[in-house]
Amino acid sequence: MASGRPAAQPPTAKPRLTTPPQAGGVSEAAAVPSGAEARAARAGAATGSPAGGRLPAVPAVPAGSAAGHRPSAGPSAAGRVDDAWGDQNEDYYGDGHGLAPWDEIPLRESLADRASTELPGSWRIGVTSAFPYSGATTLVGILGLVLTGARGESVLAVDLRPRTWPDEDPDEPRGDPLCSRVGLPGDVTVADIARRRGGASGALRELIGDPARPGTPELEVVPLCRGEGATSGAPGAVVPADDTVTPGMLRTALSHLTRAYPLVLVDAPVEAPLSPTALRASDLIVVVSLAASADLDRTAAALRDPAAPLLPVDAQGRRPPVIVAVVSPRRGRWSPRTRAAAGRLTRHVDTLVRIPYESRLDPSRRAPVRIPRLRASTRRSYLHLGAAVVERLVRLAAEESTKAGATTHDATRGSTPETLRTPVV
Repeated sequence: MASGRPAAQPPTAKPRLTTPPQAGGVSEAAAVPSGAEARAARAGAATGSPAGGRLPAVPAVPAGSAAGHRPSAGPSAAGRVDDAWGDQNEDYYGDGHGLAPWDEIPLRESLADRASTELPGSWRIGVTSAFPYSGATTLVGILGLVLTGARGESVLAVDLRPRTWPDEDPDEPRGDPLCSRVGLPGDVTVADIARRRGGASGALRELIGDPARPGTPELEVVPLCRGEGATSGAPGAVVPADDTVTPGMLRTALSHLTRAYPLVLVDAPVEAPLSPTALRASDLIVVVSLAASADLDRTAAALRDPAAPLLPVDAQGRRPPVIVAVVSPRRGRWSPRTRAAAGRLTRHVDTLVRIPYESRLDPSRRAPVRIPRLRASTRRSYLHLGAAVVERLVRLAAEESTKAGATTHDATRGSTPETLRTPVV
């Protein structure tokens, strides 16, 4: 029985537009994917194939259209490769092999190269601190060993530690002298050098150095007092072991040593009687401080105080440059308070160098310092300190050489005539 409902008609396909593409564009048929293309894209996205990736496929450009003949905005990949490697400017590179000359490549000097920079004349570096028990003596020994190895020449260290301290605490004795820290006998003292009447610089180096290794670059130490293992009958001893050294004798001894060694380190403890005299004759001062907020603030206060002996002022009101070596007393990073105190201290010095904690440098070990046994970070930090010292001295030498109309007094170093710049013989 036929119903009144009309028979269902089959769905008619929606006609697709076939208008030709305009210049610079694509046709609507190419822009709108068909149902089969959409299903293929979804299937490809599920399987992770390149055809169905997240990025839409680049629509095809019909052949013969204006877009197919449009020039590209940039060169092709092959053209770019040819431009980068095939068409080189020989005037810039200097040859036809694509290799730049060495003067076009910036080179970075290593710390060893910076520490071995040539220095004219002789220089004195005073090492001190604002308080005792800061590790200044150990730093002098390691700095001397590092500079000796980096520069390939002997470095002299003068130890102004007295035999006895007037206010030494029996429960907290002072550390070992410099000779014990580096394992040297210390037969020749400051008094022995001061009592010498003339003599060549080579003879003075032979007197102080090791006779078994002549000409070998080594760290050599001249103490204020003779060591316990040394006797007054040593080859260089000309005075009794307990002979008193006056400030004038110290200036005379430093004058002799300056003519024999290019670098003279002076360990000047803050409470030693002769430390002010040594610091006034120094070209550069290294101040040692522990990495604690209270110690750093105390060091900064001592540097700000004009009456403090830490930074002597000469007749012209000039102060020597200052490098601060901050030694960490324990492992770990600095606290925020320590970093803030170090930032305040940096305002009063020329350079600040951080020295990490090293258990092998503990004075309670009673063992001489051996550089190869230290950690790599510790050796690098002391080499950084040596490079900072040498670079600052190079700057001082350049400033002295460029002075116009300098008098003999202006050309001297420090505040005394004994610091006259003399070449090392």
